[in-house]
Amino acid sequence: KGQTWQSYQEPIILDEEGEHSVSYHSIDRAGNSEEIKIYNLKIDQTAPQIEILIPQENQEFLHSEVLDFSYQITDNYSGVASSTIALFLDNQFISANPIDLFNYHLGEHNFKITVQDQAGNSSQAQTNFIISANLDSAISDIERSYTKGLISKKFVKDWLIQSLERIKKQLDWLKEKQDRGAKEWFLKIHKAIILKQYQLILKQLNYYYQKGWVDSNGYNIIKEDIEWLIKNL
Repeated sequence: KGQTWQSYQEPIILDEEGEHSVSYHSIDRAGNSEEIKIYNLKIDQTAPQIEILIPQENQEFLHSEVLDFSYQITDNYSGVASSTIALFLDNQFISANPIDLFNYHLGEHNFKITVQDQAGNSSQAQTNFIISANLDSAISDIERSYTKGLISKKFVKDWLIQSLERIKKQLDWLKEKQDRGAKEWFLKIHKAIILKQYQLILKQLNYYYQKGWVDSNGYNIIKEDIEWLIKNL
């Protein structure tokens, strides 16, 4: 290091980050000197930078959506070791991206990325996001449950969808009334009526499950959707 030649007595320690050039040559006992050789190297002590683009913190996605995780990883010195990039959902490693949210529960989830650079410096970033439901996504879940065989009877699928479509029309009508200045007591009465319809759907869903026309996976998916809708009525 520097311009002055030093006798090599012990290992050279380079601890400053950046690019370094080490020149060296040997001299034999007769005083003959070999050609000067140069060894270039980089010292990298900085971990990679990770920016998660999708999902953003507390961003909501419908249960019927496919989520394509998007991120950028940069490293200024040694470069990213691409083979070390790992994605985790709720602390479970995931090998596929995008993912089908139909296969996950409603509510809050955690997405995490871990990575190393070529020098072995490691970094991680994480964010939380929410899987939610609305009437359209609940109807989509029922359709998919039937397509996937989680609902075995077409009339069961049809009844569930028709029941939700009726509620959707009622909510649209109620929203119009609210926009026109309907009284609070009027809105509460009609929301109570809609709540009873949701409760009836849950009761009928349980009956279909007991009859074996909806399997446990389909039952849990649809039940979770309806309970989410009730909570956010």
